[in-house]
Amino acid sequence: MSQTKVSRDVTINGEKFALLVETEHQGIAVSTAVHRQQHEHRQGGVRFVRQGTREELGHLARGMTEKCAASRVPLDGLKCLAITPNGEPAGSEEKVALLAEHSRVVIQEDAGVIFGPDMGWPEEVLSEVATFPGLLDHLTGLTARVEGESSGRFLCWILRR
Repeated sequence: MSQTKVSRDVTINGEKFALLVETEHQGIAVSTAVHRQQHEHRQGGVRFVRQGTREELGHLARGMTEKCAASRVPLDGLKCLAITPNGEPAGSEEKVALLAEHSRVVIQEDAGVIFGPDMGWPEEVLSEVATFPGLLDHLTGLTARVEGESSGRFLCWILRR
């Protein structure tokens, strides 16, 4: 990882966001926006895009907060974008290393984050990331192979609390 930038109470789209973590991994910029920190946990997907903006990231993170509120699920929203202008890495090994490194930085700043599958980050990749020490509790939508919590089971767990 060559660069890391952590910003708190950052304004995106005219709205204050609790946290923005930006890292760079061999030319791939990865950013996670945490919309709010009002609940114990925040959840959102990780996706690969060829191009993206901070405004798009903020819109997606806020949308996750709104989805959770509409569903009466006590979670705040987050979103993670890996911007890969030359296309996403072909092998899952590079994807796994990228997400593991970035996740560690985000978790250090906010222990309530939970990353889930999205465009380019299928369950199989997340399940590999879950094998890294300390990351399993911060991932959902995993394959049964790692005894992970599927998104549905995780939401049921949250609702029972």
